[in-house]
Amino acid sequence: MAYLTIIAEDSSIGKGEQKTNKLFFDEFDLSTCGVPDNVHALQWDGSAGEIEFNDGTFNQTIAELPSWAVACDALWQARKYDYENPAPLTDEQQTLANKNRAKSLLADSDWAALPDTNLSNQTEWDSYRAALRSIFLNPTPDASFPTIPDAIWA
Repeated sequence: MAYLTIIAEDSSIGKGEQKTNKLFFDEFDLSTCGVPDNVHALQWDGSAGEIEFNDGTFNQTIAELPSWAVACDALWQARKYDYENPAPLTDEQQTLANKNRAKSLLADSDWAALPDTNLSNQTEWDSYRAALRSIFLNPTPDASFPTIPDAIWA
């Protein structure tokens, strides 16, 4: 097993192949795992570890993961799977994402609409921005975004 950190007070779990390079997720419901109330954190290096307490109890060295830590690890595995395999967007979500992307691309290209820009391909930029405005004003889930033109200075 890889390095594992459980921070009960933060409802977070981190895991990774290196001690300092873990993927952390938070907002777990650790009550489903049976984490004792006096546990602050658990640190595991793959073969040994330590449990830290929040009530003055001395840290406990462990040679195997307690069952509650194994249950926490299972929660982390499920969250990692969801993180790596997100559900596809609904049409409504994709429409909103396309609208926001068009808005962002318009903002990024505002400079091309300034009168003193002096682009020799101003018409290309005007067409590009018009297509983005059309997507922004009438977004669809299958919007086709235009290619950003090169900036060719006159």
